[in-house]
Amino acid sequence: MEVETRASHLVGTALSSFSRLPGNLSPVAPPGMSAVPKRSSPRMEGSFVCTVNEADYAPNWTVVTRHLGSRATSGLWGLRHTRSPVDELVEAARRPQCQPRLVRLSVSPRGVSLTEIGPVVSEEEFYPIECISYGVQDVSYAKIVAMIIVSDKGPFECHAFVCESKDSARRLTLTLAAAFREYGGRKADHKRDAKRRNVVDLKGEQGDSEV
Repeated sequence: MEVETRASHLVGTALSSFSRLPGNLSPVAPPGMSAVPKRSSPRMEGSFVCTVNEADYAPNWTVVTRHLGSRATSGLWGLRHTRSPVDELVEAARRPQCQPRLVRLSVSPRGVSLTEIGPVVSEEEFYPIECISYGVQDVSYAKIVAMIIVSDKGPFECHAFVCESKDSARRLTLTLAAAFREYGGRKADHKRDAKRRNVVDLKGEQGDSEV
């Protein structure tokens, strides 16, 4: 699936009409691992598990998104740890005085980088892949991708990004899953990194969503 993403469609993005959409998670394990059974946790010690529908996406992609910001969260994995932060960020973004920044988001097996798009050149923000514990295409707002970032100096942070379309959000989630798989394959023999678990959730069928 190829999805073209253009910055112009996000410049005037309104955040006043998010649609709630149902969805189920479909577990698929990376090559060499058995699929996680339905109704069971996708997290397994010493593994890199991606609950996705497609497992052949390239681990590199750059997309223009609106960064809604971040909120503290108490857990490393799971929708229950992204739900409240995403809802809070959406509510804040709806306020008239709030203008979420436009960023160029790049995913690679090294990590995720953010570069603000604007008249003033800004420094790149970089989050190493080993510091990203979880990624998900939100089940309530189909154009939003949430990521949990782990920091040794403070609480876990849930970041939220509004994509141009739900297809772009899906592709971003799949690209992150591919980056996790490649990183996990490279680090499989490293004892410290083998204990870290990176999880990506991608829900199944999606309805229409307006952002």
